[in-house]
Amino acid sequence: MLRAIVMVLGLADALATIRTVAPSGGAIARNPDAALAGLVDACGACVGHGAETIILGGAGPAGLAARIAQEIGIPLICSVEAGTRSVRAAGTQSVSNGAGCKPTERAGFSPAFTALVAGPCAGHAPCRNGRPPGG
Repeated sequence: MLRAIVMVLGLADALATIRTVAPSGGAIARNPDAALAGLVDACGACVGHGAETIILGGAGPAGLAARIAQEIGIPLICSVEAGTRSVRAAGTQSVSNGAGCKPTERAGFSPAFTALVAGPCAGHAPCRNGRPPGG
């Protein structure tokens, strides 16, 4: 499926390889230190296939890109951090102050990532017009 998405986006020529890892995103988020070696190995395999930059996908490894990049020597982009930066850059002024939001659990994120996503609804489900989704 990931390869098909890359093809539809017209980026197939820029793709060296796709790798997945065995621990679930939840397991990675709960214990990032235990998952780090496997993530480094998977990223190293990407380098072996000619990758010059790696996009680390999924919410589980969010905030781990810098630690992995130190081990493999090429830039890593955390898809969650990149997406968060894009949304914030696009303008979050339409987001409410969090009134009525339901808290969401966050586990295993680095302090830097936690600070990045902090905003009007930090720690809460996304809001629109002061109401939680479906509210």
